[in-house]
Amino acid sequence: FLDTWVERRLTARLLRDRLEVELLARIPETSVNGGGAPRLATTTNLSFPGLSARALLAELPELALSTASACTSAAPEPSHVLTALGLPRERVDGSVRFSLGRFTTAAEIERTLELLPPAVARQRQAERPSVC
Repeated sequence: FLDTWVERRLTARLLRDRLEVELLARIPETSVNGGGAPRLATTTNLSFPGLSARALLAELPELALSTASACTSAAPEPSHVLTALGLPRERVDGSVRFSLGRFTTAAEIERTLELLPPAVARQRQAERPSVC
């Protein structure tokens, strides 16, 4: 049992790390919230300044993403954790939580990497004030 648990945790961490590294490389101005701190292998929270995370999620119904922690995901307010960390409102408003489970596959990570960067670009473009 322990070997299986350790293996699942390692697999989840490798998938999470790949997701983070690739998104940081592909999407300008992206950051990992709490990236330097000890954290769960199955969760990451990334900030995409310049857009509304809620609008981004609405554009990506195929992906299971959230703008809040699992225990407060029904609350419409900004993340109290990210706010308590002192993140600027723009980063909090553009933050998305990614949760991986024991059944998450490398193919699902690849699909996320395929869908997310162009969606972020479209949402950032939509958020910019138009210049006449």
